[in-house]
Parts: sequence; structure tokens; C-alpha cells
Amino acid sequence: MISVLVLSLLAAPSAALKLQPPTVKTTGNSYVLILSPQLESAAAKYVDDHPGIRLATFTDTREGDEVRKMMAAGEIQFPYALWKDLNRDGLLDVVLVFISKKVVNQWAWHDWFIVAFHGTSAATFVPVAITKTQGSCLDSLVPHKADDWVEFSCFGVAAGAFRWNGKTYEVKAMMGD
Repeated sequence: MISVLVLSLLAAPSAALKLQPPTVKTTGNSYVLILSPQLESAAAKYVDDHPGIRLATFTDTREGDEVRKMMAAGEIQFPYALWKDLNRDGLLDVVLVFISKKVVNQWAWHDWFIVAFHGTSAATFVPVAITKTQGSCLDSLVPHKADDWVEFSCFGVAAGAFRWNGKTYEVKAMMGD
């Protein structure tokens, strides 16, 4: 009986292995973010719980050529997503950007919501709101490996950043022109 239990524990895959990162598919001159079923479910629930927003897509960037160059160079994974172990618990975390469905000012800008989805040992994702950028543009999330900061910016106009400080997300608000 004990040997069966040991074998089943050894054969059972780790829940962390079930947390799959997003993938990016090329479609012509654009890119599409493909979410794992667990992450898609968590993101859909987040949208359901926050009416008036949607997941940002590649076509929401105003700087497509610059973003394409950054993706080709490996500087970013996707303009509105990144995935790594942000909170240093050994599990995959994914940051997604959501956008207001309606424009909020005369420049046709939106509100942007940056949300981390922390991976759990139960192979699910739990959303943690990081920051909201009101009435501006947002073109990418750029991870800085040296200091764990992730920059979010509207190219040439403004930039902010965030990082996990061990307990919560520390945020430098978007500032610029």
C-alpha cells in the first residue's frame, strides 16, 4: 500500500509544470497573444469582474514598427504581456494589460490597467492589480533584468515602472510630457 502511494506521488506531475506561459503567434504584420486555458479563464473572470475593460491586443499600440523591432530583438515578449516569476515563489506569473473600451479624452486615449496573474501550486492564476494609467497611451512592458523593474511606457511621451518588493508591487507612476 505504501509503495503504491510513493509511486503515485513520483508519477504525479508538479502543479507548477501545468502553468503554461502565453505564446505569441505571428499573423501577417501583427502578433496575437495566445493564453493557456488557466490564464485565459483567469483573464476572462477579471474582465467579467471589471466591466468596461478588455484585454489589450497588438493593434492597440500606436508604435507598431518600434514594438516589432523590440520583439524581434528579444527586448519584449509582447507589448501588453510578460511572463516570469515576478514574486520569486518558483511559479510562473504573467502580467497582462487591460484597456478601457471607451476613449477618455480628446486625444483618443484610454485608461490602462496593469495586472499580474500570480501562478499558484494548484495550477491557477490569481490576479493582483498593479497600477492604472489614466487617459494616456501605453505601448509596451519592458523588463529590466538587472534590477527587476518592469517599465511601462508611451514611447517618447512618458514612462513608469513597477517591481515586486517582497510583499506588494512598488510602482513609479507614469510621468513625462
